[in-house]
Amino acid sequence: MCMTMTQGMVTAILVVALNEVGLKIESLRLDLSTNGLIKNMTEYQNNTHDREMKDSLEQILSI
Repeated sequence: MCMTMTQGMVTAILVVALNEVGLKIESLRLDLSTNGLIKNMTEYQNNTHDREMKDSLEQILSI
């Protein structure tokens, strides 16, 4: 099963998007890395939960 160039590029882009990978060259101050979709979604969900808890605590304390 041979992968075409386009399929290979799409696969590579998906791997980079899902995982924390990238390229960092400190001597050139070049950073092409990403946090990854999975980590960003987890952080978003945690932040949403934290905001909901904060709002509910504010409602309880304002009574």
